[in-house]
Amino acid sequence: MRYFAQGGREVGHGGGVEWSFMRIHPAALTVLALVLAAPTAADAAPRRKPAPKPLCNLVVDDAKNDGNSNLLPGVSSQMVDILSADVATSKNELVAVLRLAKTSTDGETWTRLGYEWAFGSNANGTAYAFRARLTGGGDWITGVQIGDTAPKYTFTIDHATKSFVWRVPRKGIGAMTRPKLTWTKFSANSSIFSSTADNMANPDARYPDLHPSCVKAK
Repeated sequence: MRYFAQGGREVGHGGGVEWSFMRIHPAALTVLALVLAAPTAADAAPRRKPAPKPLCNLVVDDAKNDGNSNLLPGVSSQMVDILSADVATSKNELVAVLRLAKTSTDGETWTRLGYEWAFGSNANGTAYAFRARLTGGGDWITGVQIGDTAPKYTFTIDHATKSFVWRVPRKGIGAMTRPKLTWTKFSANSSIFSSTADNMANPDARYPDLHPSCVKAK
């Protein structure tokens, strides 16, 4: 077999067959190796963890058109028909929300008997209780209890969302300084003239402290 240069390449003849061999400069080989070894933009970018999904409706009514007194036939109200409830936290506060079929007293027949609502949960062994009462005289009485503590709080009625809202500042509440707080064992109930009108519970729902929620904690 013989080899000779032809047009910047080597050509060989042998056995009636012609082969050609392209010359590649060593520097070009080095560049090619670096290109192949370089990571792509997708490989180089750090993988971000997906954002946690907001938690919502930790307690949901399993029936419709509740709000009927279990002791007084014919006595009922949409104001004591509980639809759902949630808690949420930020670094500054705890908020609890109780959603109802109605929050306005307009057209109510039985308010003179008195309505009551309660929403509760437990976090790391401490009970959290949120209460509201509409007296027969039309006065509102509300409360919050965290373990043995009756903390400062604000209570509002959001007629746009038909919700009762309790907001509790975290500052000064020892139970809320514990690490890895998780709320569970949720329950909610209402009554007319001290007789049950609605009652629900979700002992398996969990809300970890500072987790995103459909409820906005300030």
